[in-house]
Amino acid sequence: MKNGPSTSQRKIYKTTAVLLIASLTFVTYRAFKLQTQQYLDSQLIEALKHNELQSVSIQLNRGANPNAPDETDARTSFWGGIKTLAQYWLRSKPAAAKPRSALLVALGAWWRPKGGTDSPPQNAAIVALLVSYGADVNFRCTDGDTALIEAAISGRPEIVQLLIERGADVKPRDAYGYSALDYVDGRHQHAYIPSIESQLRRAGARD
Repeated sequence: MKNGPSTSQRKIYKTTAVLLIASLTFVTYRAFKLQTQQYLDSQLIEALKHNELQSVSIQLNRGANPNAPDETDARTSFWGGIKTLAQYWLRSKPAAAKPRSALLVALGAWWRPKGGTDSPPQNAAIVALLVSYGADVNFRCTDGDTALIEAAISGRPEIVQLLIERGADVKPRDAYGYSALDYVDGRHQHAYIPSIESQLRRAGARD
């Protein structure tokens, strides 16, 4: 007749079972947290696309990431796609795609809000709220856009001033080689917006 497990073996089995259960619990918890975070972030992006200040505030209070990426922006831009193809052709490793951040979504004029109007009534309060929660004012997506460039293109001096006060860099250029100043000084067939040009120049922007 065979003897049963020894006391030391039973302790090993018990310890192994406890560790396994603890590991499974931790993995399940982490997966749940990740899924919850992704859900909150996606809800924040949707609220931003529809310019809904109250909903944006609710999602941020619930823990949404103020720098959440717009996961629907996989293509990043036509220019970004061409650049990636060129990098593959040259056998160089393409840079990782950087979708538009929550702040860029809030400022972007390329989407249409509910109701189908041409461009959203960009809400300076939403921008200020995102920044107060830690949104990166100098984030650059794959096509080189920054929040300041978007605000300049849209002709919003109050948002330009807010971003500058929060440390936005006035020098970055997008994938087409244009800076925020280039989009408002009229030299490149873009709009001439004296107030924004003045703000940018006072902050150190140069031709």
